Amino acid sequence: MTLGWLLMAVPAGAADVTEMAPALGVRSFLRYGGTTTNGRLLEAGEDVGGRHVLRNDVDLAVEFSPTAGIAATVQLALTPGFTWKYEDTRTMVVEPLDGSGSYLAGEPAKDVAIKTTGIAGLWLGAALAPFSEARDNQFATWRLDLGVRTPSKGRNLWVARNQSRGASPGGTAFRVAGAFSSDRGVGEPFVSAAWIHESRVELDVTDEGGTVWAKNLALKPADTVDLRSGISLRGYENAATGSAFDVELSLGAGYRSWEDIASGLYLPNTLDSTRGIAVTAGDSISAVSGLGFEYTINEFVSVRSGTEFTYRTPYRLEHVYDVKTSPDTWQLGWFFTVQGKGRFQPEE
Repeated sequence: MTLGWLLMAVPAGAADVTEMAPALGVRSFLRYGGTTTNGRLLEAGEDVGGRHVLRNDVDLAVEFSPTAGIAATVQLALTPGFTWKYEDTRTMVVEPLDGSGSYLAGEPAKDVAIKTTGIAGLWLGAALAPFSEARDNQFATWRLDLGVRTPSKGRNLWVARNQSRGASPGGTAFRVAGAFSSDRGVGEPFVSAAWIHESRVELDVTDEGGTVWAKNLALKPADTVDLRSGISLRGYENAATGSAFDVELSLGAGYRSWEDIASGLYLPNTLDSTRGIAVTAGDSISAVSGLGFEYTINEFVSVRSGTEFTYRTPYRLEHVYDVKTSPDTWQLGWFFTVQGKGRFQPEE
């Protein structure tokens, strides 16, 4: 047996969200993606500091299809850098009336940077394409996915080891997703939906200095729901070489649920009295617009790149403090992907 060569991409465009490895073949991708989030922190309507979040991710994935319409998937999610930066910060002081904390009367403090890096998790899953335009002469193509992510209790966002935090939320996660597309000739519209459920996890919360703030603290990272709709427009095609160029336009919405987390990550300079309890971050709704480009080199290899703009509604970062994100907070994202696919064929 020989393997048709392939190098990797992310299911994100009209054809990509429903694409699957060929029967007795593989599809894989190498993807880099980054986001920058910029805004302010507001307490009682007053500006109490700047907030900047920078994240860089690398995903490596392989998908094997033993027969048409069914595939097993493996994806390693890496986060080389995930940093929260807080500028123009203030110390937090105890309110004498109720014992809560406040930045309003605090003194100016040094800027704070909290850095994380590492493996976000290993995703194992299965995909099913019950309908396919290419395979069954249907009017649309479907792809349904189920996946589970491995936990990381020893080093994650809440537990530092060797003066370094990890990038994993800590517990096991489950993913359910569906995507649908239809080739209309001049364009290929698509819709997709994905739900990720983060499991509860008990951890010994530890900071970079080795201080253990809580033992077996019960945390519950946020669940997310993402909806996306768009169209991929064919701008160029060469039937002889199999090359093509597509432009993708998309709009979407998302929901991020409340979450129980450890204090001191989403806000700087929090009081020691709250470091030993789980604090609740509020939920939020987001709106997303995207622009992408895909160049198909031949039947085996393609590359994609693009950018996304996200606006998320203001939310409270820790329920024990009256501090919210500012209404002018925005996020810009970018990505670059190389994908390949190939099929096992008998040797001649």
